[in-house]
Amino acid sequence: MTTHLRYDNATRAETDETVIATLVRKGWKVFTPEPVVEVPPALGALDYLASVGLGGDRQPTLLYLRLNLQAAGKTCAELDQLEAYLQQILATFAADPSPRSDWPQPPVSFETAVQSAMSVLSVPSV
Repeated sequence: MTTHLRYDNATRAETDETVIATLVRKGWKVFTPEPVVEVPPALGALDYLASVGLGGDRQPTLLYLRLNLQAAGKTCAELDQLEAYLQQILATFAADPSPRSDWPQPPVSFETAVQSAMSVLSVPSV
């Protein structure tokens, strides 16, 4: 007696074939495999910020925009939100610098904050 099992990822079907002397019995069953739960990797603050698009030279860009807004006497809500978020990350890192997998998500993207700040700066002051 010989049994062969095959699993087809495309159809999620498992087939088996059993050969006993000259008798061949084929069968199949369809099942849902257990979902794969991916655990996010533990990252340090700098690596996490880089992974969400806030690493490298992006923070000096935010500072540059902040200084230009202050000089013009203007504000930008999205930039304020992103700066508060970065302060939260810094405070969390200062309290415990070990890598984590539960960093909070940024409230807005870097691109959104820059576009919003540039829009505010491009409007002439009255």
